[in-house]
Amino acid sequence: MFEPRNSRYEVMALVLADLDQAIAKLPTEQSIPATDKGRLSKGAAMALKAQAMLYEATWEKYVKQATDGDGVTVGAGSKGYDPANANKYLAEVVAICEDIMAIGGYELWNKNADAKMGKLSSWYLFNLEDAASNPGGYTKTTNKEFILYSVYDYTLKQSGINITWTAGQLYPSRKFMDMILCTDGLPASKSPLFQGYQTFTSEFQNRDLRLTNYLYGNGAIPTSITLEFGSLGFSGYGNSKYSVLGFGTRRTDRTESANWPIIRLAEVYLTYAEALVELNGGITDAQLDASINKLRDRAGVAKLTNALATANGLDMKEEIRRERAVELYREGKRFDDLKRWGLLEAALNPSRLGRIVGDASYTTPFKNATGNATAAYKPASYVWGEETVNTPQGNLKAVVISSSSNNSVSQRHYLYPVPTSQIKLNNKLLQNPGY
Repeated sequence: MFEPRNSRYEVMALVLADLDQAIAKLPTEQSIPATDKGRLSKGAAMALKAQAMLYEATWEKYVKQATDGDGVTVGAGSKGYDPANANKYLAEVVAICEDIMAIGGYELWNKNADAKMGKLSSWYLFNLEDAASNPGGYTKTTNKEFILYSVYDYTLKQSGINITWTAGQLYPSRKFMDMILCTDGLPASKSPLFQGYQTFTSEFQNRDLRLTNYLYGNGAIPTSITLEFGSLGFSGYGNSKYSVLGFGTRRTDRTESANWPIIRLAEVYLTYAEALVELNGGITDAQLDASINKLRDRAGVAKLTNALATANGLDMKEEIRRERAVELYREGKRFDDLKRWGLLEAALNPSRLGRIVGDASYTTPFKNATGNATAAYKPASYVWGEETVNTPQGNLKAVVISSSSNNSVSQRHYLYPVPTSQIKLNNKLLQNPGY
């Protein structure tokens, strides 16, 4: 209780040792009876270990020792640091993911071939309850994608929180919208299929199914929008991931009881692909097919191949990171990803933007040919006004949701501060750098 802090390297070594013990002792998913589903499995411990090792490997590669401090006057120091660990961890991540993929008992929940489901697998997956929760009549027993998850039940353990309306208040940004691919597998900035922003619905056309699954889960692209702060969404886009919006009789608020994913097979595929690229500087088409191309198939997007990347000037590592951002949208991974890639400042200090509103040279439903606001746009609702952003259609005006003047992220924010109350209890604890 009164010792100095251990370094992150010593802590990670202990975390991995604990997980190894868990992996050795836990049962496989297949051997857990239906009445006990949700209890920890060997696969769950393996997936958590892969997640932890990828995090630490990329942190050591990109953040390096910048946040360690000297361990004498500030921070926890670098005791136990081994520069060989990054690649050692990455190699083990690849091996663990291959084991999970081969162990059996897990599969992507892809019901898009069922015409009744309307190609909305990526929406129904997150509010899957009983047979009445989706038009295909699927129950939780059909979901073998969740590896580590919390179990809820309408009779025994309801959510107790207003999931539908809480999730509905999480609005995607301009950056996220432009990260989503077109159906030809290319980003909007490179795809001839991208339809621009000149109608309410044009930017939704020919896009990754996750765009409409995660933003409009009932499959309905809005035909009209009043762009007003807080109407459809602060950014001009709605969110439907986790929300029960459009099928049958919706559960009463606070009684929703879909299981809650912590790690699912989709993340294992993403972890595998990222670890391969970080370790080897590349990934084969066969490895892409065994991992993230399964996600792109569910999303109705063309495969990612080395030929596609080369022909279109795409960086494979960035495309895999893009896939991770889109697939794991609103699953609590993005902030940590930006930290371990050393991108927190670059990503969070610029203004957060929403819908494209255009101007006299680029008319939209929100700006007419004179550049004035239409009835669909309430500019007074946006206290920070508009900002020019580079888009697939050129430099255009977008509403500002959060101004860069409010953002001051720096390297110290890669770690949280040690609570002053704990330092008072143990004066050997040293504060993290920058606090």
